[in-house]
Amino acid sequence: MQKIGVISSYIGPIERIINVAKAMPGVETVEWIAFPYEDIAEIPEILIKNKNKVAGWIFSGPNPYTVAKTYLGKGENAVFCGITGNEIFKVILEMACEKESTAIRISMDCPKSDIFTNKESVEELNVAKKMVDFYEYDIPFDLETIVQEHVHRWQSGEIDGVVTTLHAVHMALEKYHLPVRRLMASTTSIRQAINVLMEKLNGLYFKNSQVGLEIIEISNFEKAIEKAGDSYKLQMLELRIKERLLKLSQSINGYLSEKGNGRYEIFSSRGLLEQHVPVLQDTIDEISVALDTDIVAGIGFGTTVFTAQLNAYRAVNQGKSIGNKGVVIIDDDGRIIEAVGQEKELRYNASTEDKDLLQQLAAANVGIKTYQKIVAIIKKMNWENFTSASLAVQLEVTDRNVRRIMKGLLEVGLVECIGEEAFASRGRPTKKYQLRQINQF
Repeated sequence: MQKIGVISSYIGPIERIINVAKAMPGVETVEWIAFPYEDIAEIPEILIKNKNKVAGWIFSGPNPYTVAKTYLGKGENAVFCGITGNEIFKVILEMACEKESTAIRISMDCPKSDIFTNKESVEELNVAKKMVDFYEYDIPFDLETIVQEHVHRWQSGEIDGVVTTLHAVHMALEKYHLPVRRLMASTTSIRQAINVLMEKLNGLYFKNSQVGLEIIEISNFEKAIEKAGDSYKLQMLELRIKERLLKLSQSINGYLSEKGNGRYEIFSSRGLLEQHVPVLQDTIDEISVALDTDIVAGIGFGTTVFTAQLNAYRAVNQGKSIGNKGVVIIDDDGRIIEAVGQEKELRYNASTEDKDLLQQLAAANVGIKTYQKIVAIIKKMNWENFTSASLAVQLEVTDRNVRRIMKGLLEVGLVECIGEEAFASRGRPTKKYQLRQINQF
C-alpha cells in the first residue's frame, strides 16, 4: 500500500485533506499519514525522518511547502493545496455579510512567494480590490511581528478585519477579539492537489524504473600503471579498485562490468542510481586519492539500455570537458546536470526545437549547449544583469572567451548591453549585459 504524508500546522486541515482524499475514486489503496507540527521549523526533521517511509507529501498550503522545498530535492513527490481567487472572495464575502456592508477594509497577510498571485486574484475581483491591504512576510516568519501589525491597523481604525494565511496568527488575533478569518484551500483545490500528486507519483514510478548506467573512468590510467611498478602491484591495485566498485554495485543492486584501461560500467535502475549519487561521489573520491589522479564519472538514463549507455558516454565526455568537477548526469530527454548534489549543481538542456534560436546562434557562432548553460547560470544566480567577468567565473573560462561569446550574441540580438561600470581610473569600462529571451527558457 502506498503511503502519503500530510503536513500542516495543526490537525484540522490534515483531517480535512484526508477526508477529501478518501472520498475520491482511484486512491482507495493509499494510506494517509498525519504529520502536524507546532513550529514550522520542525518540517525539515519530519521530512528527513520519514523520507523512506512515505512515497509522497501533500502540504496544507504554500508556507510549509516553501520551508520543505530545500529538503524535497526535485519535488517530484510533493504538492501543496493552493489558494485561488475563489477562497479569497469567500472570506471577503463572509466578512462583508457579517458587517452588512461592502465598504469594509481588510488587512490580509501573505508570504512574499505568493504575493503576486494573491494580489492578481484580488485585482480581478473588482469589488474587492479596494477593500484589501496586503501585508507581506518572509518564511520563516516572526509571528509576533505579523500579529502586532494587524493589531496596530485595527486599533488605529485603518481596518475592519483581518484575513490571515497562518493558523497561529488566527489564534493570536482571536484573543484580541479582532474580526479575523483564516484563508484556507477549498475542497476543489484539495482535490486538484491530490490529483496532481497521484499523477506525479505514477510518473515517478515509471521514471524510477528506467535503465541507468554509470561510467567510472580513471584519467591517465597509463601513468597509474607506471606508478604501480610491476604487474603484481598493478593487479593488487586493480583488485582494490574493483572491490570498492563492487561494494558500490551491491548498494545499488547493480551489475559491474570492467571494460579495461581504467573504465568501469555499472548498470542499475534510475531510482537507485539517483538515490546513491553521494555514495558514488565518495567512491570516486577515494579511488582518486588512492591513485593520485582524476576520476571522471558520468550517468545516463533511458527507456532502453542503448539510450542509457549513449547518455552515459555523453555524460563522461561532458565531465571531461568541464574538468572532472563532480558527477555529470544526462537524462533521457537530453537534460544535463553538472556537479550533481553539489553547491555548484547546474541543470540545462543541450538542445532546442526553436529553429529561429538555432539560426541566431549559428550566426553568432555560439553552440546551443553553451547558450543554454549561460541561461541556466543567470537564472540560478538570479542576475538581472551581468558582466563578462562574472559569467566567466561561473563558466570557469577566461574573460576573453566570454567577451567573444557576448560579441556574437549581441550581433544577433540575443543579448543587449544595458550599461557600463568602471571601478578603476585606467582601462576600458566593463559592459553590463542582459539576456533578452531568458524568460522563454
